[in-house]
Amino acid sequence: MRQATQFLVLITVSLLLCSGCASFMIAGEPLGAPSSAEAIVTFVAPHGVMMGGGGAVGLWDGENFIGQTYGGSIVQYKAAPGKHLFMGKAENWSYVSADLKPGKNYYIRVQTYIGVLQNRVALDPVQKGDEAEIEEWMKDYRVMSLDKNAAKEYIDSMLPKVKEAVTEFEKGSVKFEQLNPDDNR
Repeated sequence: MRQATQFLVLITVSLLLCSGCASFMIAGEPLGAPSSAEAIVTFVAPHGVMMGGGGAVGLWDGENFIGQTYGGSIVQYKAAPGKHLFMGKAENWSYVSADLKPGKNYYIRVQTYIGVLQNRVALDPVQKGDEAEIEEWMKDYRVMSLDKNAAKEYIDSMLPKVKEAVTEFEKGSVKFEQLNPDDNR
């Protein structure tokens, strides 16, 4: 009986931690080819292969909320050419400094790992020559889009933490990955 009660408490806490995780993400369609005035960045969250893998991760371009991924999902983002700071938020922050060319597609894996109270995240830019899985991802994973109206409260609550994370990056006090202009497809 005691084990059943502990299990029920664990499930309840897990549900509470994840409630609303993807409530502002809706089914979407692939964006297709970028125009000559933009780049498309595709965030791919593989199905979890480790404990904690596949949990929700908030994605940001500086202070601009992109959306949330979870195992087996894709979020695509139209970005202006030039420099960007992409960040993933789970239990921790993960950073990718990017320099994007117009008319190009870029890909970032959203890897999740077991954490203490929720998953941890590592954003992993797909480098030139490391593109073998892209076709499979685009075929097998669900494309999700952001419902900005539904996400407003979440965005407002996260902005102070996002600004702090950006400041830490600007001070040079965090590790980050690099997405180079030629790491495109």
